[in-house]
Amino acid sequence: MVGDRAERFDELLIEQLQLRVPGSDSAEARALAEEVAHRLGALLADAPPRRIGSLELKLDIPSDLARGEAARRIAEAIVRGLGR
Repeated sequence: MVGDRAERFDELLIEQLQLRVPGSDSAEARALAEEVAHRLGALLADAPPRRIGSLELKLDIPSDLARGEAARRIAEAIVRGLGR
């Protein structure tokens, strides 16, 4: 923190994001991963920089859930997994 304002970062680097999405083709899975990354960027925009080695989460998400809602749940679970 500098003075009274937190430093904001414009970049979130995810070296590898693996999602196993049974029943989805590669285009659908890629679109979900992209949306998860965007949501993570928004959720972590004001977080201080941090490097983690890896994080493994297992989530049960209904197959009929809309992609946006699935992405929201996954992104929020990642943030919780990071302890934020």
